[in-house]
Amino acid sequence: MKPHLFLLLVFLSFTQVGFTQQNQEMRTRKADLEAQKVSFITSKLELTPQQAQDFWPLYNAYRSELQKLRKNGKQGFNPQREPGKEYSDKEWDAILKQEFALDREKIDLDEKYYELYKSVLPVSKVVDFYAAERDFKRELLKTLREKRGQRDMR
Repeated sequence: MKPHLFLLLVFLSFTQVGFTQQNQEMRTRKADLEAQKVSFITSKLELTPQQAQDFWPLYNAYRSELQKLRKNGKQGFNPQREPGKEYSDKEWDAILKQEFALDREKIDLDEKYYELYKSVLPVSKVVDFYAAERDFKRELLKTLREKRGQRDMR
């Protein structure tokens, strides 16, 4: 009996090491992606050193608040149909209303930071910022599709 317990403990420890490595790799990729995004946006906006010094802390605060909003919004919330689970109309109504409330909170956050961005950048640069953010997302999706296509061809 004891050898089985030992093998189980060894297996669980290796599993934990694997999950830890995957988690670290994901954090590294996320940090790299965020650095690429900052670089992309910076080059598109052509910010002066003072504008960059004023803008990036605001942007980082926005990203932090957005992350908290998304995390809080996801707790206990899954608007997808689960196989074998039936929802009543009342339950679907509550789910959709919660999703609408989350969307309103996101819009409020966007409007708050739009006003803050305008306090440190000309409106034309704020417009350019939103365009650069959209362009970065498009480029990222394009790159991911190309990588997926290359992987599928193997």
